[in-house]
Amino acid sequence: MKSERKYLPPIITSVLSVKRKIESKMLLKKLALVFTALFMVFSMTCKVAADETTGITITNAVDGETYTAYKLLDATYAGELSEDSAIAYYYTGSAEDALYKIMIKAGLQFDTFIEGKAYLKVSDEDGNAIKYREDQIKELASLINAALKADPAELVLDEADHGTASGKTATIPVTEKGLYFVDTSLGSICSIDTAGDVQIKEKNSITTIDKKQNKEAGEYADTQLDVNIGDTVYYDAEIKIGKGADYEISGTDTLSAGLTLKHDEGDITVKVAGEDVPAEKYTLDSTDRGFTIVFEADYISTLKENDVIMIEYSAVVNENALIREANSNTWEIEYSNQHFEDHTDVMTYDAQVKKVDANTKEFLAGAGFKLYDAATGGNLISLAKDDTGYYVSAENDEEILIESENGANIRGLALGTYYLEETTVPAGYNKLPARMAFTVTTDTAGTVEIIVENEAGTVLPSTGGIGTTIFHVAGTALVLGAGVLLVAKKRVNG
Repeated sequence: MKSERKYLPPIITSVLSVKRKIESKMLLKKLALVFTALFMVFSMTCKVAADETTGITITNAVDGETYTAYKLLDATYAGELSEDSAIAYYYTGSAEDALYKIMIKAGLQFDTFIEGKAYLKVSDEDGNAIKYREDQIKELASLINAALKADPAELVLDEADHGTASGKTATIPVTEKGLYFVDTSLGSICSIDTAGDVQIKEKNSITTIDKKQNKEAGEYADTQLDVNIGDTVYYDAEIKIGKGADYEISGTDTLSAGLTLKHDEGDITVKVAGEDVPAEKYTLDSTDRGFTIVFEADYISTLKENDVIMIEYSAVVNENALIREANSNTWEIEYSNQHFEDHTDVMTYDAQVKKVDANTKEFLAGAGFKLYDAATGGNLISLAKDDTGYYVSAENDEEILIESENGANIRGLALGTYYLEETTVPAGYNKLPARMAFTVTTDTAGTVEIIVENEAGTVLPSTGGIGTTIFHVAGTALVLGAGVLLVAKKRVNG
């Protein structure tokens, strides 16, 4: 502010003389005190640029976010008042304007329009200072925000300019002094400054997301899961509300082909602080491949900073799951011009079972196996068969048949140790005496090969048919005959 200013604008002098009819110097002293109080209030909320300013600079900005300045009130210096200079704010529109009505609704008061200008009141009819409270200014910003979203054409604002943040800074090239409303998708921000370049610190926080999963509902984590085909994976898609958030939020969850969403009634729940979000506050559309959910701006504006919208649901790992590759579930939201994305992965693996002769190492056809999770007892792991081999399936119980020298592929296995029990034995070979173990690990390149070696041999029957009985009988007869001859000979010689 320039110390050489010794005058008041004519319009201010006219308004003040008509309104109060008191000695000018005493009035200006009152105004100085009131403008100081007004400065203290507006310093928390709106922005004023002075003659010397080259723009409004937003610090702590969000990269890529666009900040727009709207002029609400013009401003002029009221002159030098003791050691302070005051600024008089005035509106140049009409009392029928939507903006003017909003300012009145927020509690701001103006003197009667004189020559097209309505000055912001600083004292009432009795000369008492009007203290514009912080909540009034916040209400003003809130009402403007709501009006802009509801019907931008109805609320005509003087858009001074805008700037897009690069890194942590955004600059709006505003050069005229006045009271400005600065808007962004993070929430409206303002403060006051009456000289030099103007800076506003972004105090609103950004809305963020998180995606978690588990094999059981309730306790979720960001870690990768190793699963069997047929397992159910439980998901938690979160939206953490930032300070000042009041825009519509659209979320999309996309499952890879190896995951099938459960989306019958009640399968997808939406909660905040453990309480169900009323169904009328959002729309939800779902298919086997994922869902889209949209939260109304009016609902978002009711949430507090750090409130978390938690969307819980589940999906089943199916036979189309990628093997030894990530099967992803991607969660993303659109919030104004901001886009956020997060994902979780599940992995499943395979094993290749081959059958060879123990001595020649040549391929043997005709062997069959069942798969278990323990060396003895335990659970049978049911399998189904398709064109690429066998896969884990609770709805089938296929025997693993070795029909080619490449063996049989079993897919959809989680990490761990499994056991093969031979159920069909190639002709002329002995059955494995016990289950054979193999381990699936992440270190295995490609598939796991299990070489099952059988010894060739004749299995002698113990029941049924004459078998070796005839030889036993003949041998016994010969022994008895030899004994009889020996006794007879001794008697003759005796």
